[in-house]
Amino acid sequence: MRRAQRIVNLSLPGRRAGAAFILAVFAMVILVTLVTAFASLSQADIRLSANFSQHLQSLALCRTGVNLAMAKLAADRDTQGDVQTDSLTDGWAQFGGATGERIEFDTGWIRLEVVDASSRLNLNTAPRAALLLLPDLTDEVADSLLDWRDADSEPRESGAESDYYSALSPGYVAADAPFLSLEECRLVRGVTDELFFGALSGDTVTPGLLDLLTTHSGEQDLTAEGEPRLNANTADMRELRQRLGDVVEPQALSALTDLRARGGLPTLGQLLAVDGWRPEMVAAAVDNLTLGDQPLREGTVNLNTASDEVLATLPGMTDELRQALVDQRQNEPLANVGEVIALDESGVSFFRQSADLVATKSAYFLVEVAAGVEEDGAPQLCVSALLRRTSDAVELVYWRETDSRVLRKGWKWTV
Repeated sequence: MRRAQRIVNLSLPGRRAGAAFILAVFAMVILVTLVTAFASLSQADIRLSANFSQHLQSLALCRTGVNLAMAKLAADRDTQGDVQTDSLTDGWAQFGGATGERIEFDTGWIRLEVVDASSRLNLNTAPRAALLLLPDLTDEVADSLLDWRDADSEPRESGAESDYYSALSPGYVAADAPFLSLEECRLVRGVTDELFFGALSGDTVTPGLLDLLTTHSGEQDLTAEGEPRLNANTADMRELRQRLGDVVEPQALSALTDLRARGGLPTLGQLLAVDGWRPEMVAAAVDNLTLGDQPLREGTVNLNTASDEVLATLPGMTDELRQALVDQRQNEPLANVGEVIALDESGVSFFRQSADLVATKSAYFLVEVAAGVEEDGAPQLCVSALLRRTSDAVELVYWRETDSRVLRKGWKWTV
């Protein structure tokens, strides 16, 4: 009995040592786990810091790109001379996007393109008939776009209002207000990615709404020489004779002022219906006339820069006139909309229907910039900026940063 007691007593220190060893191993495991976790967190912090640093560099590069575009537009305005027009042969149009080349800096690179916003159809003012002439645009999409931008909550025959959108998951409501950005189109019923971004089939490119529409367009209501236009319905006879006496006969000017007693001139295109106003007379005089009292004519399409798809949406545009216009502007841009009358036998009809919808210069320009900091990498940041150019300055209207992965489907350049 005593021997057994001694054996038990002798074994107790060994058991304590074993327990201590287990505790030490457990503590070591915890310590290693904590060190590993802290190391992972440190690496994550380093990656986050690097990503944030690259974002800041890309942001600075995008700002540089927009500033370069603003300088180019200002220089173009100052060097055009006596006649102010905007065309695809101007310096701003040849800058960046025309060549697709990257502009290199010590901190990274950018690609950029300057686009005349008035080369596109204005989504906030275009009528249904014009929208339906865009490639692959259906009745459903046209009505839904109109329902989205109008103020009421009554859907058109093929359209949609908040009742439709609120039933989706997740649900939302229609804006019932003008579009603030083209990206807003993607919320509208029937607007698919293919319709919005466009499609490529073999060598055939179908442009999307992204390249055909705009939310801002227009021109300053000035002549090609930079003078304020005269309101055809309010200017007195002395002003009209002083400005138009060399190109318009006195009887025709009197007929124009006499028309005011019957409500005045409804559209500039109706000048062709005023007694004594022959087509060649209208062509020479129209750039001096307006029907508005605002500094900007909103929603106009620039005949010197619009694509075939956009030109085709204008009332009265024929295939023959469109081709004649494209041929003409390759040689010399139109100085004013009156010149379209002599381009083709359908020019008179087109002018009568669309004179108030078109222009030959622009006030709004889109700048698209992609920036990256890695020489062979994808862009870290893409920016779309809208600029407004006046006689005195080039101003930033809005700036939107966009993840390059989102825009890549619609982006024009490959890395």
